[in-house]
Amino acid sequence: MPQTAITCDDGNACTEGDVCLAGTCQAGKPKVCDDGNTCTQDSCVPGKGCDHKTQADGAACGPAKACANGVCSGGIGAGVSHIAAATYLSCAIASTSGQVLCWGDDKEGQVGAGSSDGKWFTTPQVVGTLSGATQVDCGEYHCCAATAKGLFCWGYNQYAQVTADGQAGKAKPSPVQVLVPAVQLAIGQYHSCARDTGGAVQCWGLGSTGQLGSGGNPVGQAAKPVQLTQKAKEVDCGNTYCCAVLADATVACWGYNGSGQLGLGMTGGSAAESLVPKPAKGVTAAKGIAAGAEHACALLEGGNVMCWGANNYGQTGLQGPSTMATPGKITTLTSVTHLAAGGAHTCALAGGKLLCWGDNGKLQAVPTSKSLYITAPAEVSGDADLVQLALGGQHTLARTPTGKLLAWGANNLGQLGDGTTKDAKVILQVQ
Repeated sequence: MPQTAITCDDGNACTEGDVCLAGTCQAGKPKVCDDGNTCTQDSCVPGKGCDHKTQADGAACGPAKACANGVCSGGIGAGVSHIAAATYLSCAIASTSGQVLCWGDDKEGQVGAGSSDGKWFTTPQVVGTLSGATQVDCGEYHCCAATAKGLFCWGYNQYAQVTADGQAGKAKPSPVQVLVPAVQLAIGQYHSCARDTGGAVQCWGLGSTGQLGSGGNPVGQAAKPVQLTQKAKEVDCGNTYCCAVLADATVACWGYNGSGQLGLGMTGGSAAESLVPKPAKGVTAAKGIAAGAEHACALLEGGNVMCWGANNYGQTGLQGPSTMATPGKITTLTSVTHLAAGGAHTCALAGGKLLCWGDNGKLQAVPTSKSLYITAPAEVSGDADLVQLALGGQHTLARTPTGKLLAWGANNLGQLGDGTTKDAKVILQVQ
């Protein structure tokens, strides 16, 4: 019959499960001393056992996190000051440090964590050594951030949309500095734009459908920064077009117009694209602009909203055909203070409420609705005390006054930052 092993103690406090074999006490497996605190250095002293030495204040203990009195703090959970979302990507600026954190699809290094291996990140990653950031914005495969030390970009660079040097190049998985002044960023699919304090707008990257606003450039050619002839109060870009609120409070758009996203009142023929900014028909008294993938909305003085462009999911909030080339006012929407547009959905903050409409296939518009698309603004239940929204392809981010970050919708590439790739049917808090 097999004999039962006799336990013993070999005198070493750093082993456990010691057993007696052939009259000798044999050491068991090494003792695990992890106390679960990232702000302690765990080790085992043979004559003493587990030892947990508190790390010095300021020691890194996670993405944008640092130790203080033995406790790990900071990061996303400590609050964010600005947020951005793209197709399968999310970014935020940590309030305490001004560091930029991104998560989600990293196919072209757009997370900025130094790799471009075609994988993805399900939790926030620190972007390079950036600090003092005030704004971040992303296109499908690249991002840029305005910091105290200037403008930095990273990710896909086939059309020099990252480096702004006019030279097609490989992806840049770590931030590179771009010598363009920027207080506001507007990043498209393969192009980038920045507005300076004086309202001048410069764009660079791919301009084959006029999305640089300077008269176009040959198909596939990378372009250095070019400056628009008109100054802007605000600018935003969709996939292959941009719109801006001009000094006279009108809106001008440029680039591809296949879905009426320029608001010219027509598509096709001579209106298929515009190489220079053209007025969005009937839009006046504008103070804000939100550009989705192929639709756009303007926030007007007084809190009204006008939208135009692709409407196949009801993302313009207007009752009509799948293409709305002429801007129209959403009559049921008033008192709006903030507006954001995504792949095919739109959200607004109005009268203390969060309202969303458009594509709801991943519950990115209204999580409690069973409708695949919502054609008119509908209230989103939950925390409506919000100050900023950022909409991706099929996910939504929201920031509260205290810097809390909320997320819901699609999560197939980790774009919600909760450590999983499971879509969220309820509103989550990103930690």
